[in-house]
Amino acid sequence: MGKDYYKTLGITSGSNEDEIKKAYRRMALKFHPDKNKDPNAEEKFKEIAEAYEVLSDPKKRVIYDQYGEDGKYGWALCGCTVNIPTIDNRAITLPCNDIIKPGTIKRLRGEGLPFPKNPSQRGDLIVEFQVRFPDRIPPQSREIIKQHLPQS
Repeated sequence: MGKDYYKTLGITSGSNEDEIKKAYRRMALKFHPDKNKDPNAEEKFKEIAEAYEVLSDPKKRVIYDQYGEDGKYGWALCGCTVNIPTIDNRAITLPCNDIIKPGTIKRLRGEGLPFPKNPSQRGDLIVEFQVRFPDRIPPQSREIIKQHLPQS
């Protein structure tokens, strides 16, 4: 299970900007490694900073509220169709209605290699998504992305 940033700061999910900022300051002072000699203070301090970074940014907070901690790692395909080429020169259409993140695996039943003892039967084809994020986004694509991101 992912981290609960609200719990880390000791606030509720309905907290406003000022409450988030006050909670961050209170917790950061309490666990600052220069002031707190507990061996876990530095790690706790980093968790507090991470929670504040996400919850203080309206766009990041919306993504966190919707997808949890995994949302910050970047998501990929959603609501599209991918054509999967096979070794027998077919193309299998794979609808992606879920959010796909790097490393997601989909199983296409009966679309893999034939069984050696029963060639009329096929195994499953396993598809693993390797998502690469671009270094630069063309202006036209930026506009499309802006239209689909939550507004702050």
